[in-house]
Amino acid sequence: MKQTSALQSRIRRTIAVNLQQRVADGQGAKYCTSCASALDDAVTDGRLIRSCPRCGQIAYRIPTLVAVTIVRSIVHPSHIWLIRRAVDPFIGQWALPGGYVEFDEHPEEAARRECAEELACDVEIDGLVSVHHARYDDEGVVVLCFSGFVTGGDPHIGEEVLEVRAFPLRSRPALAFNTHEEALHAWSRARGVGESSLRLSGGR
Repeated sequence: MKQTSALQSRIRRTIAVNLQQRVADGQGAKYCTSCASALDDAVTDGRLIRSCPRCGQIAYRIPTLVAVTIVRSIVHPSHIWLIRRAVDPFIGQWALPGGYVEFDEHPEEAARRECAEELACDVEIDGLVSVHHARYDDEGVVVLCFSGFVTGGDPHIGEEVLEVRAFPLRSRPALAFNTHEEALHAWSRARGVGESSLRLSGGR
């Protein structure tokens, strides 16, 4: 039952991402969702946004919401758990466990779910670390970073993951996404640990 639920969740996320990409590419935002009229570009609140000349509905472009978690090791408090990605983008690179927030989820619930899927263990969320924004091609992404710790099970390879490992904060690998780097840097500063510099990768 748990595997079926996880598969359905992954399918929903894939459909949502594909739809968002079509909209970003101009393949989806051509007609009004209210009256089916062709959309035109118009200046709204000082920005050029597609809107319907017939009924006035505005086709706002909403950023995708992502939740990630900095998971501390209970055995080694100075270590954090990272996952090595098995899916695009950035296959084979390291990242914080996380993913897209579903429409009916609280971001904190999404963070717990993604940890369960990718680290295959239970994680308690104990705080919001930081909020980040990035643009990737024509897509906007808002990343909420939480902190947490393992409460059940031993982290091991879960869905869409090649490897999981706990790294010392000062000798960890560079992360695939700049937003993950920024979040980890903010968390380090708040804890008084501090890292020498951001390891920006060019990813979002």
